[in-house]
Amino acid sequence: MKMKFSGLLVTLATLLLAASAQAALHIDITKGNIAPMPIAVYDLQSDDSNAAQLGRDISGVVAADLERSGLFRP
Repeated sequence: MKMKFSGLLVTLATLLLAASAQAALHIDITKGNIAPMPIAVYDLQSDDSNAAQLGRDISGVVAADLERSGLFRP
């Protein structure tokens, strides 16, 4: 009997604590940012000239893709 009573008390205490831990989240957005964000895209480096050119090409594609998204200004 004592075990059932203590289990009931623990359950009741847990429910009361869980109910008091709730919080409301309120987000108010008043304005947006429509200007693209400046971002730096660096060339990928290598000692090999062919790999260095490939790194520059990859960086150029990444920069162009980011710019075309309209969200970034490389």
